[in-house]
Amino acid sequence: MSLVDLALLYTIVGAGCAAVVYRKSRGPVRRRLGSAAIALPLWPIWAPIALIPDAAPRSRATDRAARIETELAQAVTAASDSPFEVLLSQEAAERIRTEVRDALQRIAELDEVLEQPGFDRREAEERVARLSDTGASKRALRTAVLHRDNVLRIEALRDKHVRALEELGELVGALRSQLVLARYAGSAPEGVGGIVSEMWARVESLGEVMDAHESLGEP
Repeated sequence: MSLVDLALLYTIVGAGCAAVVYRKSRGPVRRRLGSAAIALPLWPIWAPIALIPDAAPRSRATDRAARIETELAQAVTAASDSPFEVLLSQEAAERIRTEVRDALQRIAELDEVLEQPGFDRREAEERVARLSDTGASKRALRTAVLHRDNVLRIEALRDKHVRALEELGELVGALRSQLVLARYAGSAPEGVGGIVSEMWARVESLGEVMDAHESLGEP
């Protein structure tokens, strides 16, 4: 095999690796194109690095969910063998954990959608502006506006999940401190019942957000 043949084979393999890197990479289009461009000439080195799966990213929602798990376990322990056990039993805590995990899963799913090509809000808004400035047809402009609005709706739903999770986390933290105070101070602190009621309202609101998430795909 001649040197020219080797160079041609190297280029063909590099092009194939670049295509795979582009398809498998995550993030904005520019970043994926850049990674693919590097893979073309340097595929023996870059392709294996670019195709290593990313570690699951830790986000504000992930950190908040982890804190809720910890604080909830401490609250259950504080309520155990006390008059407040009826307000926060193991079964009740498990239901809260289930809602939190479901919310975290939905946030991850929506984040993954928003990372896909075409779901960048700024790009969608710029496309609408560009079509409007260039005098595109009404149909093209209407389609671009619909897509932009859908992206905004997905972002808003994702943010609603995060806010509901954070609000629940604040209440779980307050309930834990109240129950710990009751256990070690030997008194019944004020406001436990109100915190519990508000906490369950937030749990219910998480469920409502789940319903809204499911309705995204409905016609």
